[in-house]
Amino acid sequence: MASSDEEKSTTIGLKLLVDKTRNKVVAAEANEDFVDILLSFLTLPLGTIVRATKDQPAGMNTSLMRCMYNLYESVENLSADNFVTEICKTILLNPRNPLAEYCMNLKLHVDDYYPDSYFQCSNWSNRHWYSCDYSQATCSCRGTFTEQVFLKPPHSTDDYQGAFVKVKMTFLISDDLKVMTNSPSYLVQLFSNLGLNDVNQITEISVAAGLEEVSRLLKYSLISKSPLTDVFLPCKKGKVDNTILPEPNYIPPSLPEVQGKTSTSKLSLKIILRKSTNSVLFAEASDDFVDFLFSFFTLPLGSVVKLLDGNSGLGCADNLFRDVNSLDEEWLTIPPENLLDAGVKGRYKCLKQPLRIQDREDMYYYSQFVDPRYRPGQEKYSGRFIKPHYLFVASDDLTLTPLSSASSIGFLKEHKVPISDIEEQVILVGEAGALCILKASLTSASALTDGLKALNSLL
Repeated sequence: MASSDEEKSTTIGLKLLVDKTRNKVVAAEANEDFVDILLSFLTLPLGTIVRATKDQPAGMNTSLMRCMYNLYESVENLSADNFVTEICKTILLNPRNPLAEYCMNLKLHVDDYYPDSYFQCSNWSNRHWYSCDYSQATCSCRGTFTEQVFLKPPHSTDDYQGAFVKVKMTFLISDDLKVMTNSPSYLVQLFSNLGLNDVNQITEISVAAGLEEVSRLLKYSLISKSPLTDVFLPCKKGKVDNTILPEPNYIPPSLPEVQGKTSTSKLSLKIILRKSTNSVLFAEASDDFVDFLFSFFTLPLGSVVKLLDGNSGLGCADNLFRDVNSLDEEWLTIPPENLLDAGVKGRYKCLKQPLRIQDREDMYYYSQFVDPRYRPGQEKYSGRFIKPHYLFVASDDLTLTPLSSASSIGFLKEHKVPISDIEEQVILVGEAGALCILKASLTSASALTDGLKALNSLL
């Protein structure tokens, strides 16, 4: 469902506390509706975030999210013939929010493909209760999904109908998106941390946040440490302050301790190295490895930060993640762990996933949801996005094209690399390597080189 005309005209008022001498937002005073929107960023799948922000100017040359944009464009450019079904491409480009029911009560949706319904099989009966998120899918009984059912919010009271915050109150939000209760003690602490001694330096500015501002805030929350300043201050709109961006050097993720069941999937990858620079020119990727890369788009931002142990390297995403734990659990409509790790519904996972992804159960216990990728008589394709045995060339910046002699030769000519400077290696990518590649795809312009170098430093 695209944003309605009414929603496009909706705004949420904010009061900005601005340091006049530095022309910088110190904090914003906002109500629960705005905090709901900030917390909803954690529920957005990466594919949704890329789609919602890819056409917005970054304001500067940054490597953050660059590989993810390249990967998304690769999906857009791939012929439908490469996918198990055409729906696979739709799932990746327009992934479903695992907490879509809760997000229905948001005042503004940055997702222009916001789902508000699902579909029941035309053969619906007491013995056959199958549903699907996409009407184009085919049921296991060979029926079609024609009966549209609209979602309902899981909570609704006469007093308040919010998304994640169920108390009506004012919050204090720092420029780097740390959310606090709006109390004088927190404000004094914030001023002290910033070295502000004279309250006369502070001026108050009232602004209205609509869809455009919220969409830009989503992007700047991932590439800047001062998104409120970058979005709302006139002379800095669209310009990110270089001095406060994350360090450009890639920092490998800390590996989580193994607890309980771990993923045993390992993916084979043939990499072509330039020996003189110890960098990856390109890789020959199997269908399983491409499925793994494409599965990034189904992962909610909060789950990504959780996988990376709260150290994603993405602007203020880690602060948003920590915000959930800083809020009183009694204020939330949902257990904090569900916001922090919304997970992926089983029907959208890839067959060989080296990452430990949280399973998200459906709220509709009376209906069994089917994998929209399923086709009767094609059970061998179950759980896949890309057709088996298809091969691809993956560049260091995660631009993917189907493998052919022409594309390989093109890479060699483009980089002007002597044959004597080329080395081929075959590696196995398990959980550690998958985490390194995931983080590098978010924070580096050379995802394969930096991801695999980080893996070597951890072993």
